[in-house]
Amino acid sequence: MSRVENGSVGPGLPANSTREPSTRLEIETLPTELVIAATKSEKRLNFLIHVFGKDIVRAVEGGPENQALEAREIVGNKIDYALSAADAIREKSRLQPHERIFKTASKATTIAIAADVINHIGIADGNGKSKIEAQSKPKKPKRLKQVFRTMTEDVYNIEAASEVRRTLGSKDGTTLYSAIRLKPEMRRWLAGEDGTKVYFRTLEQFLNGPIYRSNGITEPPSSSDIAGEIELAVLMRIGAVAEIDRIPVDDPGFEEALENALYLANAGFDRDSLRPYVSDIDGKIHTWPWLQGVMAYALGKTS
Repeated sequence: MSRVENGSVGPGLPANSTREPSTRLEIETLPTELVIAATKSEKRLNFLIHVFGKDIVRAVEGGPENQALEAREIVGNKIDYALSAADAIREKSRLQPHERIFKTASKATTIAIAADVINHIGIADGNGKSKIEAQSKPKKPKRLKQVFRTMTEDVYNIEAASEVRRTLGSKDGTTLYSAIRLKPEMRRWLAGEDGTKVYFRTLEQFLNGPIYRSNGITEPPSSSDIAGEIELAVLMRIGAVAEIDRIPVDDPGFEEALENALYLANAGFDRDSLRPYVSDIDGKIHTWPWLQGVMAYALGKTS
């Protein structure tokens, strides 16, 4: 895994749920410490509640996503939009200035947090060469089920951009990367008709299976909500992955690499940015029930 500070972009990445969490902010009952989650994803909200506790996490609409922007820009826009929405609710509630969400006159810990994940694959550029291209969530049916047919490289990259914005406007933005290498023969098989059918059948079974419904996700996403339709857990399940971040599948350290890559692909928050607020963030990630369920599925330990 590589880490890029302050939002700069590294070398050449969910999956959001189709059901949005409630965007109503109960300002009258806000605790002193508050986490504003600028997200539509039930999965990310589930993680933040696991980490911080449901009493201090509030989901606020992050606004529309411009897929033409880089992930780090999308994340910043999500937080800007969420904070504007929160302030608008405050005004409608006629709260006094000292009751506003960001208490600028106090030392209360209040953070706004957002993440975005994009998958990057190598494709032909028309001149016999390969280029890296970001795979956003497909909007048109004709783009569905095409990703593996356009891949020219065995490696794809997960890019996870996130930002934590603190009281008084200070912020910590980072971009993380994880490289997934597929087995060459499996990548070619996935590009064919049989491989495509098996992958998407397995993907739909995964998205509609017990991992989502038994871990606090009330409505699972569809395959078109997955960035580039590339789901690492499913690729692992069907035996398509050769290595993650240069660690082979038969290496003793592979499960740790897999857990980190699955965390980036599905939550996307930089653990070092969260560490000032949650000292045991590594333990929280490792014990996230949803992540552990996906790990077991990916490794073939559960159905």
